[in-house]
Amino acid sequence: MKRRGVSPVIATVLLVLIAIIIAGIVYVWAKNFVGEKTLKFNQAIELSCPDIKFQAEAFASQNEVNIVNQGNVPLYGMEISKKGLGSVKNVGKFDSNTISDGETSSLSFPSGTLSAGDQILVVPIIIGTQGNTKKAYTCDSSVGQTITVQA
Repeated sequence: MKRRGVSPVIATVLLVLIAIIIAGIVYVWAKNFVGEKTLKFNQAIELSCPDIKFQAEAFASQNEVNIVNQGNVPLYGMEISKKGLGSVKNVGKFDSNTISDGETSSLSFPSGTLSAGDQILVVPIIIGTQGNTKKAYTCDSSVGQTITVQA
C-alpha cells in the first residue's frame, strides 16, 4: 500500500498563508482596542490641557456662565457640573465654535438650572484631529475651576 502525503512545498505555502491570515485577524481585532490618537498641536490632545488658562464666572439671574480664555489653546466648550447631592452635568458649546486667546463668550442654560450660591465645576472642552475628522475632548477635572454662582 502506497501512502502519499502533501509535498513539502505545498505544506510550506499553506502554513505561510495560515500565518498571514491569523496575523490579519489579530491586527483587525487589536486595532479596535488601541484606536487612533486625537492630536492637538501635533501632540496627544491630553497634553494640551495643562496649557489651558481661563476665567469663569456664573450668574443665576442670567442663567449663564461667562468664560474668558486667557491662554493660547482655543476652547470649544465647557462641561459644567453642579457640586452637591443632585449632581447635574451640562455640556455647552460656544456659538462662535471656539474661543481663541483673549476672547470672551458665555454659555446659557435653561431657567432654574443655576441658583445663587451653587458650587459648580467648569471643565474645558477642546477640539483635536483624529485622522481627517475633528473630535471634541473634555479635559480632566483637575484642569477645571470650581466657582460659586453669583446672584
